[in-house]
Amino acid sequence: HEIGARRRANLVQQTLSNAVVAGVSVRIEAAVNPVTLPTNRGWYIDFNLVSGERIVTNPEIETGGGVVLTTYQPNPNSCQGGGNAYLNVFNFATGGSFPLPELDVNGDNKLSSGDQSGGKNPVSMYLGNVFASAATILPTAGNTGGITARKLVSTSNIQVQSTGDRGGTRQRSGWWEVR
Repeated sequence: HEIGARRRANLVQQTLSNAVVAGVSVRIEAAVNPVTLPTNRGWYIDFNLVSGERIVTNPEIETGGGVVLTTYQPNPNSCQGGGNAYLNVFNFATGGSFPLPELDVNGDNKLSSGDQSGGKNPVSMYLGNVFASAATILPTAGNTGGITARKLVSTSNIQVQSTGDRGGTRQRSGWWEVR
């Protein structure tokens, strides 16, 4: 436990809050704490808004600097199946939201203030009572309504959810610091 605490001492915590946009449960960050390199070695987020939520796919970094991942919260009753999934897009440099909306939460095929909650840009959106795969990031032709890519997520109810995004194609799936 102490090793984890020491590692966190050099990281900046970002905190999620629940909100709703156009009837969709989302997560926002009321304030994005600044990450000052090299004093801070990065950021972290505790997925603690619902019990047991965890990252279940490999995070991907897309052009534009988004870290894309899905999380899953299993049913708290271990005798029953099911659970809830979320699509997340964080700014890789800060762990926070971007200055403009990243996710077409309201599904109107444009990124605008209609995708915000109280002026805050969501970093996460509820996918449903499903298990979700990692997002497949596909560029779109052109820039319609600010959407330059689509995130396709396969879910356990045999659906593919498509969400418009300002990001781009998959850039890399990890990196190492070389000194």
